[in-house]
Amino acid sequence: MLDFKMESGFNSQNFMGVDYSDSSTRAQQLGLFDIGKRERKKVANYSEDFGQGGNPTAKKARETKFPKHLRLPSKMEEYMLFDRTRLKEIGDFELAEFRKMCAEDHFLGSPPPKDLQISTTAVIEEKKVLISEGFQHWRRTNYLAFVRASARYGRHETERIQLEVGRPLEEVERYIKNFWDPEIGKKRLSEKEFSRVESNVVRGEEKLLQVVSFEKSTKMLLSTFDDPWTQFEFIHTSARDRSFTSDEDRYARALARRFSAFIIY
Repeated sequence: MLDFKMESGFNSQNFMGVDYSDSSTRAQQLGLFDIGKRERKKVANYSEDFGQGGNPTAKKARETKFPKHLRLPSKMEEYMLFDRTRLKEIGDFELAEFRKMCAEDHFLGSPPPKDLQISTTAVIEEKKVLISEGFQHWRRTNYLAFVRASARYGRHETERIQLEVGRPLEEVERYIKNFWDPEIGKKRLSEKEFSRVESNVVRGEEKLLQVVSFEKSTKMLLSTFDDPWTQFEFIHTSARDRSFTSDEDRYARALARRFSAFIIY
């Protein structure tokens, strides 16, 4: 009962007198064509070391690196106060000469000497001075803190600025000197950036002058009373929409005189 064998000899691939079990007959009747055997191209894996021209047996020659002692600082942002134009000229010249030496096999396949010098003695000294004038360890956060502190306390308040910047005091002193030097800061920052900082600082210093004027006026006014805490009174006052009483106004003025050095208007 489980024997499904067709004893009648019926061929299921025979249709209307055509035997489709034959591959040539199928191709002819169905319009198929032989595309041939697919050939796979060899794909290089990541472990193979290919050289020039894709030759796996040829290793790429290792390029001689530019010596570290001849390289310029990796970052030379304008707020670091480097003379970027001149340093780039020196750096490009030394790099071009070094590549020329490598192309001529000047080092005979060996690493370049650690004391290699390419420029003249005068240019080498100039390069050292230009690099020492910059502040390669400063970050933008230090610079922005310097600008804010200079506007708040004045450009010559070194100790207060140093507390805001977070760099060593001697370094901040040198930065302040170089930044406001017309031959360094004004020339090495963009005109737009230097003008922006200068205008902010000037506005802050004008505000500080107003504070000093207020302090002097308050001191002169209260010095006319033996006991300003009880004798000082406001003559012209308006009771409309007042948040403080006359006594509170008098105490506030007296306290302003006592603590004027700590108040920034």
